[in-house]
Amino acid sequence: MSDPFIGELRLFALPFAPSGWAACDGQVLEIARNEALYSLIGATFGGDGKTTFALPDMRGRMPIGVEAGAAHLALGARGGAERVALSVETMAPHRHGLRAAPAAPAVVAPTDAAFAPLAGGYVSAPSSAVAIAGALAEEGAGAAHDTMQPFAVLQVCIALGGLYPAQA
Repeated sequence: MSDPFIGELRLFALPFAPSGWAACDGQVLEIARNEALYSLIGATFGGDGKTTFALPDMRGRMPIGVEAGAAHLALGARGGAERVALSVETMAPHRHGLRAAPAAPAVVAPTDAAFAPLAGGYVSAPSSAVAIAGALAEEGAGAAHDTMQPFAVLQVCIALGGLYPAQA
């Protein structure tokens, strides 16, 4: 394996950080003991920038590429949520259509004729009755649900030493 660049991130299938690497768990390091790494990442991920700096905290996070001019995609930015509870306030405006036909359907299927009269059905209702109350009832009661894609958990580590990267 070639020498890593200082500040390079790698995934390991290990429960620890190998020698020369540190777990990307947000830990705070002393600048005096890690000057080369600090000169590259600074206090982007935390620390006071005078005597300490923090490593990226990748626990439970997926890396996303930097996008110039987009504050929410700047180096060191964090976002997203593992669980979300939908509410009327957080949903985009939308409609749920309900279709019915005034005559018996050609086939016994709910498509386009869910409320059409059906010959030989179990219930006969007067022609003036509309029996759809509660048909589009609320579900879920605001309970949170997962928003995460399938994943495999690995150790994310940062190189503390190695080759000093030159800018392109």
